[in-house]
Amino acid sequence: MDNTARNQVVTWMRAHIPARVYMLLILMATGVVTGVGAYVLKWLVRTVNHLLTRHVMTVLPDWMIIIVPVAGMIITVAYMRYVIHQDISHGADMVRARLLGGQYDLRTSLMVSPILASSVTLGFGGSAGGEGPIATAGAAIGSNFGRRAGLTPQQLMVVICCGAGAGIAAIFKSPVGGMFYTIEVLALPLTTANFVALAITCVTSGLTAYALSGFTFDLAFSGTIAPAYYGYVVLIGLFCGLYSIYYSHIISVTGRWYDSIPSRWKRALVAGLVTGMLLLIFPALYGEGYEVMRAIIESEPSRLLNGSMLFSATASPAILLYVAAGEMLVKAIGTSSATCGGVAGDFSPALFAGCMAGYVFAAGMNLAFGLTLPVGALVITAMAASMSGIIKAPLMAIFITTEMTGNFSMFLPIVIASAISYAVVAVASAALRKAYH
Repeated sequence: MDNTARNQVVTWMRAHIPARVYMLLILMATGVVTGVGAYVLKWLVRTVNHLLTRHVMTVLPDWMIIIVPVAGMIITVAYMRYVIHQDISHGADMVRARLLGGQYDLRTSLMVSPILASSVTLGFGGSAGGEGPIATAGAAIGSNFGRRAGLTPQQLMVVICCGAGAGIAAIFKSPVGGMFYTIEVLALPLTTANFVALAITCVTSGLTAYALSGFTFDLAFSGTIAPAYYGYVVLIGLFCGLYSIYYSHIISVTGRWYDSIPSRWKRALVAGLVTGMLLLIFPALYGEGYEVMRAIIESEPSRLLNGSMLFSATASPAILLYVAAGEMLVKAIGTSSATCGGVAGDFSPALFAGCMAGYVFAAGMNLAFGLTLPVGALVITAMAASMSGIIKAPLMAIFITTEMTGNFSMFLPIVIASAISYAVVAVASAALRKAYH
C-alpha cells in the first residue's frame, strides 16, 4: 500500500473509530505480532540447535564444538554489517537511549532483524537469551504500527514501551513480568492510561505466545516450600545476593575487555572461541539452557553431564555439585561473550545462573549435612533471587519466575529470597560507591 492510500485509510479510521478503541486496536496488534515474533524466535533457536547438535555434531569430533559458536558469531556480525547495515548487538540499550532522547522512529528492519540475528547467536551455542532481541523487535513493531497509524509523539512513546514489554511478556510467557520490565527497566511513567495500555499489550502478547506453544509453561513446577524451610529461603536469598555481586562484576570486567578489542570481527572471533572452550568443558551452557534448568528442577541433575568429554553421565552427587559450581562461576563469562560477540539478552542467563546457584546451595546442604531440603523448589527460589540481584528489577524477576512455573504457591518464598538478594546488592553497591567517592 502506498503512502497516499495508507493515509486515506488512517484518516477514515480515525474519523469513524473512537480514539480509545483506535488505540486499543494498535496495542492489541502490537501484542499479537510481538507474541508471534517471540514464538518464531524460540522455534528458530530450537531448529538451529537441533540441526547442529543432533546431526552435524554427531559426525564430527567432540572438540569441534569450539568452532560452532565462532561460526555463529561471525555469521551474526556479517548479517549486521552486510545485510541490515546496523549494529543491533545491544538493541535493548539502543531502544532505551532512543526513548530518553525522544526519538521514536525505529527502523522497520528492527521488527525482524533482532529475531534472525539472535536465532543464529543462540542456535550456534551462544550462552545467553532471546529476551533482549525480542524486546527490541517488539519496540520496533510498536513504533512502526504507531507511526503508520498517525499517533502523536507521546502516544508513540507509550506504544514503543508497551511493545518492548510485550516482547518480555511473550518470550517468558509472563504478562505481569513484561509489565514490570517496562516499569522498572524502561521507566514508563505510571499513569492509569499507561498502565491499562501496558496491561492490554503484555496480556495479548503473552497469551499469543502461550497459545502458539501449546499452552505449556517453560519451567512447569508443582512443588512448594513448607514454612519449616523458610529459614533456608532467607539463607538462599543472602547467598544469591552475594553471588549476584560476583556475577555482575564478572559481566562488567569481561564486557570492558571485549569493548577494548577494536575490530568487530576480532571481537566476534574471540567471543566465539571463549564460548566454544566453555562448551567443551560445560556443554550444559549451550544456548538458553531451558532443558538443563527443567532437568535440575525435576531432580535430574545428570543432564548437566550430557555430552561432556570430562565426566561420566553416572557421576557421583559430589561430581555433579562440582560441575554445577563450575557452571555457576563461568556463566557470566559465557553470557558476556554472547552479548558482546553476537545478538542476545541477559535475563535468561541470570535465571540459569540462579538455577546453578540454587542447586549448589540446596544439594550441597543435603550432601554435607544429611538434610532433605526440597531442591527443585529452592532452585526456583534462587532463580528469582539471582535475577533480582543481577538485573536489579525485583518485581519483574518475581513475576517472571512465578509465571514461568505456573505455580503461585511459590510466591511467598520467591518474594522473601528476591527481596533479600536485592537488598544485599543494594547495600553492597552503596557501600562501594561511598568507598570509592
